[in-house]
Amino acid sequence: MRVLLVRSLGVVVAAAAISAGPVFTAAATPVQGCNDATPQPTSFCIKYDVNLTKNGIETPTPAEAGDVGDFNWSLVNSSGNEPTDKNLWIDHMVLTLLGEPDPATITPSSALDNNLLIAGSNTDCGSSGDFTGCAAGQGTIDGDVSGSDDPSVSDGNNSGSFGIVKVVNVNPPQSGTAIDWKVTADFCIDASLLACNSGSGPVQHTFEVTAPTADPTHLTIPAQVQFSYPGLFPMDADVTVDASIKSVDRATFLGQSGKVDAAGDPAAPSGAQTIIKLPKACGNADASATAVDRHSDTATAPLVYAVTGCPTALFTAKETKPYNARFDGTASTAAPDRNVAKWHWAFGDGATATTFGPTVSHTYATSRSRTVTLVVEDDSGVLSQPRHLSLRGSKLTLHAPRTAVSRATVKLSGTLTRSGSRSGLSHRKLLLQRCRPNATHCTKVAILLTGRNGAWHAKTKFLPNRPMFRVTFSGGGGYIGVRAARTVGRRSAGLPHTG
Repeated sequence: MRVLLVRSLGVVVAAAAISAGPVFTAAATPVQGCNDATPQPTSFCIKYDVNLTKNGIETPTPAEAGDVGDFNWSLVNSSGNEPTDKNLWIDHMVLTLLGEPDPATITPSSALDNNLLIAGSNTDCGSSGDFTGCAAGQGTIDGDVSGSDDPSVSDGNNSGSFGIVKVVNVNPPQSGTAIDWKVTADFCIDASLLACNSGSGPVQHTFEVTAPTADPTHLTIPAQVQFSYPGLFPMDADVTVDASIKSVDRATFLGQSGKVDAAGDPAAPSGAQTIIKLPKACGNADASATAVDRHSDTATAPLVYAVTGCPTALFTAKETKPYNARFDGTASTAAPDRNVAKWHWAFGDGATATTFGPTVSHTYATSRSRTVTLVVEDDSGVLSQPRHLSLRGSKLTLHAPRTAVSRATVKLSGTLTRSGSRSGLSHRKLLLQRCRPNATHCTKVAILLTGRNGAWHAKTKFLPNRPMFRVTFSGGGGYIGVRAARTVGRRSAGLPHTG
């Protein structure tokens, strides 16, 4: 029997985000969306649900982000007048498997083996019209039969079913596409002699699911099916069926596959290949489905998934030298089955660094207030939420006479304050040194302690071979250290004092 399909089944899949983190949970029950805020029998409505299976087992709790799992989804046309109103039949669907804040990853077709099985198997799954054995998915259709004069065939609206035999990758993909999957599906219409179990068998059609290079997260398949049975009965003209998907009771996209379609390229694939990978960020991720009916009305069913299990960034700062801080992210943690692999630092002055150990030091050009940020990454590439730590800047002044007589006693003074403020830092230790010119070969003079309002004072001898006085605040208590210096000129005895 010759069968002609005029239009092909279609679905659009948009893979989206989950934040750098680890896991999502499926909705407890399907979510409904309608084109009207208050649904009526004439409204266009759908119900949508999705879950994740890992190693063949459905995850009842969130699965770790950045992980690989199989996506299983279902969608049904729940419009009240759908059985009799063809305007309410689905024209096409758009699925967002995982949305903001961070998208899931679909591997481009060019990076996968040709004929790699995305879903299904190498064998037929429903030649008799029972599609429960179709691992790639199954569902029901609405069909409008016309052209039959045989009383055993009912013209008009009839129900039907379909099964997805297999989905395979196409490499090289069509020009301009990032994703190109070839789908083989069987269709049956439950109209007496047209039914699959009557001996006529299912109608099989192969079509391609694609996503453009410019937007590789959207997989597109139109949702209408039209086929005909030319000359099925001697007294009839061609019997035609205008059909549309009523429900996708179950459909699956594998997260990873190591098999190729035996009917295509028999070559073994180059090991298990990742097809879909969960997002890498924590938070709430949307997983909506949008359907458009034949009257161009739109219904969207939004789901929200809790993404958990990200690594946690924790760190401390220690200020031990002027303008310098040492950061320690040893306290950062990852999920129980993972380890922290990288520490991504942003020091607040425009400089960044990625380290493979938990500690790092950074020197600032000036002692100003900074916000330091750490994001850690585990060995699966999952990212933590940013952790912030504030460092405050400090300002140090040094007052000294311009000139002094050799070995004369000089008075030094100054203040230690917060950067950008007159607020003094009291009870802070300062190091006073004498230095040769250009701050070489400095020697300790005294350890000073700031008083009220950050003021400090000192008296010491002036040595002409070490004319520079330097005072240093090494930092601490959340403050970046700072340094000030002043050179005193030598004056001959008897000349007037300047200062």
